[in-house]
Amino acid sequence: MQFPRLFSDPDGTSHIGKTSWPLTDARYCDGPEGYTITKAWPSTGVRLIRTPSGYVDDWHPVPEPMISVLLSGRLRVEVSDGSDYIMVAGDMVLCDDTHGRGHKMNEVDGKGYDMLLVALPIGA
Repeated sequence: MQFPRLFSDPDGTSHIGKTSWPLTDARYCDGPEGYTITKAWPSTGVRLIRTPSGYVDDWHPVPEPMISVLLSGRLRVEVSDGSDYIMVAGDMVLCDDTHGRGHKMNEVDGKGYDMLLVALPIGA
């Protein structure tokens, strides 16, 4: 399963890359077979965030690596190398830009957005 990754290089410039979690045929629970699943990743906490319309999240590195899943709304994510992309509901990104300028985000539809944040241990 492939998805975007925000990361900082040694100089602190942030970039958009790709990362992936391998899928296997392992079973997670009783029930029908025929699906694939990733191995479990440890997490250190789960948070939900709701922003108001017009919200702008200025430049910041993440305080810890995290998976961010956009639950509602649309937002523009920009990194310090000038790259950007639009996240839509259902998109997820690995935020690993823990130093340097980081990234900034702003909603693009005149509405707020809801996001799920899953904190990961350093080096996960």
